[in-house]
Amino acid sequence: MRSAEIRFKYDEAFARLATKRFLLRYARTLLFLLPVMAIIGIWFAVEGNLALAVITIAIVLATCASLMRYAGRAVKLSRRLGAPEIDVVADDGGISFRMNGNQSRSDWSQHRVIWRFDDVWLFFPYTVSNAYTGIPAAAMTPEFRDIVLDNINKHGGTLR
Repeated sequence: MRSAEIRFKYDEAFARLATKRFLLRYARTLLFLLPVMAIIGIWFAVEGNLALAVITIAIVLATCASLMRYAGRAVKLSRRLGAPEIDVVADDGGISFRMNGNQSRSDWSQHRVIWRFDDVWLFFPYTVSNAYTGIPAAAMTPEFRDIVLDNINKHGGTLR
């Protein structure tokens, strides 16, 4: 059985990076629509329909606040964890994460989607949601990447 282990530091900079990549892809339609809605809200105000202008701008501001709150919580979590070293072991049976004496392991069949960026890979269990595990691309060895890609493909996962 093939096996590869990597280690990386889960610090505030990495939390910001992973969250930024997630939000830019997960909420890309929303990020496109927010400026459009803001323009529509301004147009309503210019046309004299203040009620619709206020509602539209309130939706834009609430959505922006929600996205910023999500990113802030990710950074807050990284601060609370204290920038631990995370060990990741990938083998043909699954992938394991160890941090501060705690360990979790999952079979490849549970990882349905991986989003690959040049600087970070986001692993989603089951389906794309706001629950993911990020691994910096710089920490990955070629052997680690091969094991991950081979097993995700073998078990019907999706690579993006």
